[in-house]
Amino acid sequence: MANFELFRFVDVHSPDYLSRDNNPFTTSFDDLITAGGTSALVDDIKEALDPENETPIEDINTLLDAYTGGTSYIGDETAVNTVTSNALTAMKLIQDLDPFDKDDAKTILQANMGSHILTDITTTTIRDLRLRIWDNLIVEIIRPTGTVLKNALINALRVYRLIEIVNLTDSGEGEIKQTLRGIPVLPSGIFKLPYKQVPPETPEPSDNPTIEEINIELKAKLDKLNAVYNEILGQYEELIREYNATSSETTFVPEYDTEGNITNGVTTFEWTKKLRDLSINFKS
Repeated sequence: MANFELFRFVDVHSPDYLSRDNNPFTTSFDDLITAGGTSALVDDIKEALDPENETPIEDINTLLDAYTGGTSYIGDETAVNTVTSNALTAMKLIQDLDPFDKDDAKTILQANMGSHILTDITTTTIRDLRLRIWDNLIVEIIRPTGTVLKNALINALRVYRLIEIVNLTDSGEGEIKQTLRGIPVLPSGIFKLPYKQVPPETPEPSDNPTIEEINIELKAKLDKLNAVYNEILGQYEELIREYNATSSETTFVPEYDTEGNITNGVTTFEWTKKLRDLSINFKS
């Protein structure tokens, strides 16, 4: 189920959260589609989410299996940097500029990503590469493998948006730094994804008694022990009366401690045996 929850803790926003007019420093999937790009993966996911489709989750899983097994999949941070011609390296160098200079940022981009990158940003080749990175980010959102790859894909998208920003004549340090922190805006029409509703499990009958059952059982045992104790005490006192009636010795008077236990007893073997028999009966 976790694969289809709405990308918790991921630094992206749904398409209705931000707009290009109010947030010019974000990078948006839909902008690339508007510019003429296409994403077969996103189109197929939208088709799988058709309300008349009874198996959207299964179909999306099939799509993701196919994509991650294909040549367009970018599986780690190093591969992201390679595919984007060192975009991540360039980003790190620009972030470390001190003092910051726009021309230095341009030089870093050209030195790492190619001398024509500032003009190539408008080509279909770069547009399609950006969409490929978007496809991989979408896969990572639905099937997260960890934060490293996700962050690498997001930063690569930021760099391409940064190239667009530095090409603007009125952009400066503030605009460039905002772009480096810009939050990607997800494609419309596929988030929030569905997930399977798993019915709550019916608990298996337990052999372990409940607290209430234990208390009932203990009370019954205690009542039984009290009854046995009272019976034995009564028999013991009857023995004393018999002893006093038949003994030639001084009348026996039982002595009790603070807990009600008799601390003295009969002194003859016969009566001691009777008491022992009572004790055996009690234990049984």
